[in-house]
Amino acid sequence: MRNLFVDNFTMDSGYELDYWVQFETASIYFLFQDGIVDPSGNNISSYQLTNLKLIDNTKSLFINGVNIRVGDNISILGAVNSMNDPSTRQKKVVFRIGSEVIRIRFNRNTSVITLIEYEYFN
Repeated sequence: MRNLFVDNFTMDSGYELDYWVQFETASIYFLFQDGIVDPSGNNISSYQLTNLKLIDNTKSLFINGVNIRVGDNISILGAVNSMNDPSTRQKKVVFRIGSEVIRIRFNRNTSVITLIEYEYFN
């Protein structure tokens, strides 16, 4: 992860039904789940990326032909349908393809993007 993103990640891992590992910095968060132990019992592999969060404007996501970052105005995506998020009192745009979802939360007053999140439901 450090080689890919040139960041110092904190790492945590555990076992809850399957093995999981998470990597986090102040700007980005990854959660991998469904790890499988190899026959030797020493290595865990085949993790599935199940959650990714872009927390600040140092990273971007390319979606619908546009690079978006936290801090951008939601209008950068053009005309999209949004909904209220009662848990955060913000608005969000949701793109769903099968079991994969991208949520873009933004401030309802300023239209500024506050969080970009990818989630895979397995």
